[in-house]
Amino acid sequence: MVFVGSNLLAFAVASSAPQAAAQLPPGARVRKEISSEFPGVPAVRKVIFYDLPSDSIGFVLVGPKAEILAQTSEPIRLGFFEGTGVLDLTGDARPEVVMVGVAGAKTLQATIYTLERGKLREIGRWSGWGFRVVTLRGQRMVAYTPGQYGTLPQLYAWRDGSFRDVSDQFPEYFNREIDAYRRLLEGREALPASVLVEACELGARASIYGKRYQEAKELCRRALWIVKSSSRVLFNLGGKSKEEFALERQSAVQQIETVQEKIRRAEKESLSRLP
Repeated sequence: MVFVGSNLLAFAVASSAPQAAAQLPPGARVRKEISSEFPGVPAVRKVIFYDLPSDSIGFVLVGPKAEILAQTSEPIRLGFFEGTGVLDLTGDARPEVVMVGVAGAKTLQATIYTLERGKLREIGRWSGWGFRVVTLRGQRMVAYTPGQYGTLPQLYAWRDGSFRDVSDQFPEYFNREIDAYRRLLEGREALPASVLVEACELGARASIYGKRYQEAKELCRRALWIVKSSSRVLFNLGGKSKEEFALERQSAVQQIETVQEKIRRAEKESLSRLP
């Protein structure tokens, strides 16, 4: 997946703040303006996001006379991505500024800033495949996916002064992943052994967030049966001999059995995370 098209912010240059725009770095293009108030800092009137093509992205906080009150930038050359904006992510009724940029063909960088005593302070940073703000049970939080393959989303919420992983506190968020892995294992498509291992491990991890141990066991039991007995298993790489293919399947069996042991331990200790 390459981050192009409708997901990129492509706002027209704003004309409502020419004075502020004039104070931006030479060559900067205004990409998005958001009118916003920051309690405790009454002078702030709006946030302007800008980019310097092939150089960086940034934003400024603008006062009532179009003066720049605070600003920051990141050396991200490929522009903004959806999720950039102003919203309360800490639950204190004060907005934070979220800046999401395309750091590479398959990498986003997201940074969250708060305004304290008139100065911007970074309070969260993620770099990986996916970033979005979600609302669960009335709480806003970050859903971050480290990589395109072999990872689950991770939920981060503001707790005790920092963003912390709360994935096991919102197990319902992972129902889609669990259902996807179940359909994958119950289907007829031929798959590499490594994909079957991933379906077992990630499906089990997502299930155990909600202490759904039996579902985790069933996912891995199905994956193990396919690896051992089914013709649905493909070579991971072309040109392998029968002996190499047998070793590949044997390795997958061992990996799945290791996950099964972790599931048993999690159930025994009533854990909400896979050990």
